[in-house]
Amino acid sequence: MNKIKIVLLSLLSIGIICSSCEKSVNEPQSPEPEIPQPKPMPEATYELRGTIKAMDFVAIADGMRNDYISFYDEQNFYTLFIDFYTDESNAYLPSGNYALSPTKLDSAYNEYSYFTLTPSSDFERFTDGWVEVIADENDPSGYLVHKIRAYFTLVSGESVSMEYSGTILSAN
Repeated sequence: MNKIKIVLLSLLSIGIICSSCEKSVNEPQSPEPEIPQPKPMPEATYELRGTIKAMDFVAIADGMRNDYISFYDEQNFYTLFIDFYTDESNAYLPSGNYALSPTKLDSAYNEYSYFTLTPSSDFERFTDGWVEVIADENDPSGYLVHKIRAYFTLVSGESVSMEYSGTILSAN
């Protein structure tokens, strides 16, 4: 009987048996999700950086999930509005590459995606652009965390870029 106790204690100490844990301590952790081949981030005229607040308004429209997300740069006062459409069955904006497009599904829809220099300035439209999204359900915080990289060319020929990592607050 003592030999069994010693073996069990030994197994517990090296992490093979752990009745109070979901995972064994020796089990490899799942890797952090990432975009397989991220695009190089070109230099931009305007960059959202520092403290960025993100707010999402979600609706179901035409059988698609519509995430209308605003990113507000508290340091520079820039705001970037990106209108995403994905499959209606998605519970949140999923990981993927989204091109600025006149079509809605799996894109950054150009009709309602804009940039503003200040909260009171006019909307500046885009001619081209892309967004890379990583949705991480397994963040150590326990919250869904989005890592988002975006680059857009404005009608004026200037450009805007953003790198964001954090939770996106719901406006609904």
